[in-house]
Amino acid sequence: MRKCIFVFLLLFLLVSCGSSSSSSFNSKKFAGRYKIDLCSPAPQFQNAYEEVFANLLVSMLTVGTDVDILFYEKGDGVLKCKLPIISLFAPQINEPKPFRWCITKDSVLNFINDSTGAKEPIYILRKVNGTYDFVNACDCESHEPIFLLTRQN
Repeated sequence: MRKCIFVFLLLFLLVSCGSSSSSSFNSKKFAGRYKIDLCSPAPQFQNAYEEVFANLLVSMLTVGTDVDILFYEKGDGVLKCKLPIISLFAPQINEPKPFRWCITKDSVLNFINDSTGAKEPIYILRKVNGTYDFVNACDCESHEPIFLLTRQN
């Protein structure tokens, strides 16, 4: 549940504000259009009631959800969301959100704060099959996968 909440917090944050090894990232090869798969592995719960409630809540919030993210080679990007349930309360969530990004330390995805110019590490990126077709976005501290990015043509 915490992982799903983290993904939604990232989306709200965006509203408001290389080498050749298999683990490192080449920004030019990574650039492209990706679909975010919000169906991550479920976290461990203390009891069955918490698990049922969490799964019901996430299912209700993600019905009809479609999130695309475009990474351009020059470090710009656009997040496009279709979040029908959440847009009832925050209609601006469905508007395209531009952002700036860069990759540091071979695989750390950073968003660049436009007002300060500071790089803010968001995720560690891991290629699933050695290509950029499927990329796991992992937590910077635990290195646990949070969601999957799937390249779109």
